Formats: sequence, structure tokens, C-alpha cells
Amino acid sequence: MKQTCIVCSVSLHDRACIFVDSEPHCFRCAKQTVDELVQAPIREHERKMKVYEEKKAAFKKRNPQFEAEEPFLDWGVVLFGVIGWLIFPVIGTIIGVMGWQAIRRFLWNREQNRLYQAFESKNPMPVPPKPVEFDLELDESRFGEPATDKYRLQILLRDGYTCQNCEQQFMEKDLEVHHIKLQAKGGTHHRTNLVTLCISCHDREKWFGHKRMYPTTL
Repeated sequence: MKQTCIVCSVSLHDRACIFVDSEPHCFRCAKQTVDELVQAPIREHERKMKVYEEKKAAFKKRNPQFEAEEPFLDWGVVLFGVIGWLIFPVIGTIIGVMGWQAIRRFLWNREQNRLYQAFESKNPMPVPPKPVEFDLELDESRFGEPATDKYRLQILLRDGYTCQNCEQQFMEKDLEVHHIKLQAKGGTHHRTNLVTLCISCHDREKWFGHKRMYPTTL
């Protein structure tokens, strides 16, 4: 039975077939699907955080004390210091200043908590997305068939001189043919293990243990 990509319906007869959660995808659609699974929740969280920060800024404008620095000195420090000095010089001053500082810190924290609760009750902070788990598997069932001879030009023509990751067209000199499964791990020159990538995307490719030894664009 001929396999087709579940997203774009292209035939996978002579292309890589990558199963994402057991569904067949071409290399390009597999990249897009995984990006949606992983990146879409992150982008949505970033959008919500931006709205959250905008609302917080507006709230701080209306309530200047919210998340403000506690003042180092105020009138109470001077007043309680003077009262302490009048009652018992030196030690009384120290006790008066430290006592007022403790009271002031308690009142400051209580006000901060009140403001925080007033803001968060109407604008709860967005919850970060949980890590997304998915299965990724390369169909290797045809790796045992005769490999493609002089495969570079054939693969570039098949893929329309278009990088199958960023989907941009390039001149031949700016494209490379990528072995999805490393040759060192049993990957062959079969068309179902080969895909066109631009140099930049090839340098950054990480699926199935791939890592460029000498990247030129990083």
C-alpha cells in the first residue's frame, strides 16, 4: 500500500516517511507538526504573558506602591528615634528606630500582599505550558533496497531546490543533501533517507542524533 503524508498528501514512495505519533508525514510536514506541538503552546504562553505584563504595568501606575522598593528612611524613624533618645539616650534611640523599622516592614509587607491579591484575583499569572511528549520514528523499511546512485542532483530535483525545513528556494551551491539517519548508524543513500536542506538548516539539524562536526553558519 502506498504511503502518503497525512498533511500534504504527497506520496512517500520515494521520500522519507516520518511517523509523528504513528501518523505518516513527509520530512517538511513532520517538522511543521512538531513545531506546532512544541512551539505553539510556548508562543501562546508568551502572548498571554505580554498581556499580563501590560495589565501589571497599568495596575502599578494606579498603585505606585505595588512592587516598589521599601523606603530606607521615613518620618517614623526620626520620630521614634527622638522619642527613644528622650526616654533613654543611645539605647532608647536604637530600640525606637529598630522597633519602628519592624513595624514599618510588617505594614509594608501587608500592603504589598493586599495589592498583590487585588491584582492576581483579577489577573492570574498564565501557567507555563507543560513539556509536550510525542513519538518520532523514521520508516527504515526500504533502506535495504538498492541505494540511489549519484543521488545529490536527483534529490535536489525531487525537492525542487527547496529546503525541506525553512521551505525557501536556493541555488544549488547553497543546498546540501541530508541523511536523516546517520550513515554511521546504518543510514543509507536510499531516497527515503535523503532530504534537501540549505546549509543553515543543515548546520542546525538535530533529529535522529544528527550533529554537524564543522558547522559554517553557527
